[in-house]
Amino acid sequence: MDRDLGTVEPGKPADLTLVDGDLFQDFDALIHTSGGVRGGVLQERRDLQTAFSRPTARTAPERGWDAVTEQMVRDGCCQDHRME
Repeated sequence: MDRDLGTVEPGKPADLTLVDGDLFQDFDALIHTSGGVRGGVLQERRDLQTAFSRPTARTAPERGWDAVTEQMVRDGCCQDHRME
């Protein structure tokens, strides 16, 4: 299996995310996905957008999103992973 995985090169399977930007300079470029490759098949951005429905808009909690952040920092995301 090691000879098939671990690097991106001809003849090896790879799933890739294509972004418009340099993640080493600007990590926020990750949200500018232009496409992807899965199972050797190129999926362009427009194909990905039509494959998934858009989420419905979420309204901010009564105390705002800052309250959610505070709770996540205080309590963690799950009962088993609380921050001490």
